[in-house]
Amino acid sequence: MIVHKPVIVFVLSLVLTGFSACSPRALHEAEDVVRTADSLRAAGQMYGIDTGDSATLAQAYETLKPFAHFPSSFCTSFTHACYHYGRLLREKDNPVAAMECFINASHAHTRDYHILGRVYSNMGSICHLAGEYQLAYDMYERSANCFLADKDTLSYCFLLNDMAFELAEQGEKEEAFKILFPIEERCADEDLLSKIFETKADAYLNTQQYDSAIYFAKMLLSKEMTERTGLVIIAQAYSLSDTKDSAVYYARKVLACSEELFDINNALYILTNDDDGVDKESLLQVASERSDTQKIIENEKGVMAKAAQLLDLEISRKMNFQWLYAIIVTIIVTFVIIYAYRKHQRHKHSLLSQQIESLSNAYSDIQSNKIANIEQVCKTLRASSEFTNDLCWKEYNKMCKIADNHFYLLTTKLKQKQVLNEQEIRLCILVLIDYSNIQIAQILSYAVSGVGKFKYRVAKKLGIDSKNLRKYLLLMAIDEPFAP
Repeated sequence: MIVHKPVIVFVLSLVLTGFSACSPRALHEAEDVVRTADSLRAAGQMYGIDTGDSATLAQAYETLKPFAHFPSSFCTSFTHACYHYGRLLREKDNPVAAMECFINASHAHTRDYHILGRVYSNMGSICHLAGEYQLAYDMYERSANCFLADKDTLSYCFLLNDMAFELAEQGEKEEAFKILFPIEERCADEDLLSKIFETKADAYLNTQQYDSAIYFAKMLLSKEMTERTGLVIIAQAYSLSDTKDSAVYYARKVLACSEELFDINNALYILTNDDDGVDKESLLQVASERSDTQKIIENEKGVMAKAAQLLDLEISRKMNFQWLYAIIVTIIVTFVIIYAYRKHQRHKHSLLSQQIESLSNAYSDIQSNKIANIEQVCKTLRASSEFTNDLCWKEYNKMCKIADNHFYLLTTKLKQKQVLNEQEIRLCILVLIDYSNIQIAQILSYAVSGVGKFKYRVAKKLGIDSKNLRKYLLLMAIDEPFAP
């Protein structure tokens, strides 16, 4: 080792030289730019907008980029550069390039969990604006974990609220409230409580509980911190509950205080449909303004969708590599088991070997028969025109008992995991029966486009990939271990 040490040092020097096509002075200047950007952010300003040159920040980002995978101060500086440059690109309406910066930051080998938390939070925000609420939830969850690792309790609680808000947007009120309850109990920060009111108001609005939505929205107004958000929710709740005069009153207040396109669009929609006291010419003008606003929103949402797609492809690529590693490990483990089994067999008496083989075949036949029975029941249920009566679908407890009888206590086993709610267990039964997404959507009164995401979320809770969900449930029913 002593003989080769100079060689190793020389090789490392060449590698570092190859990665950094810049001088030490350029590196230190890049770090100075990042430190200035950090200071401006702490003061509530942005480098490249309030002061500083955006080109200088871009150059610092490129200068530090070769050090992204070398644990060092340069690596951490690069992560900060990604964050500041990504925020600047977002401010300049370039979310796709911003997402590239944030993805690069997530790859950097840094232990600065605070900046990583901010990076993932920005990724979640872009996904939310693209309407990709589940992907936004996943990014907010990663951000929350980073802040927890950094022991930043307040930021952690804010991100938990963001996660709950994404669930609220999907109409999953109970799941959202499960997240909100503990942070309400442990944190009395006024800003956080205000955000929780907003999340609750949104959850009630999306579950058609309009009185509760109005109550929490008015709690928002009493805080005088998020006035426009509270006004929008109140206007929508009154409109959806057919209280037109109140809806129009609050919609006009929204237009008077908000410049956000989504707020303006919602307010104009209400004025178009609920304002009975307006003349035809004024109504046409409002409708025209809303049409123009919608076009701008659709254009912006399309760009955000491209950024979210970039992240989705990156996650898929990572998952593909994970599958490759899993396959390699599985092959190695399989060969080791086979070798150990054969070695063991050579030391056993031939009669004992035959007995073991006989028992193994018998067990395999039993398991095969169980699978055949399940598949036959599934086939019968799929062919039945009285499915809901056959399974007592509308009575959850009776349905569980019948499913347990047919599928070897599957619902009991799912309940014992304590990770799935009633609706998710119902989905598992439908997946096992092998209904299509369209049939599942009809049975669960769910949007067809959301069934895939629903499966993905349930599979994630069970620790598997959604494409293997039926296989996992089938093996769980017969008490066989699952292997991807």
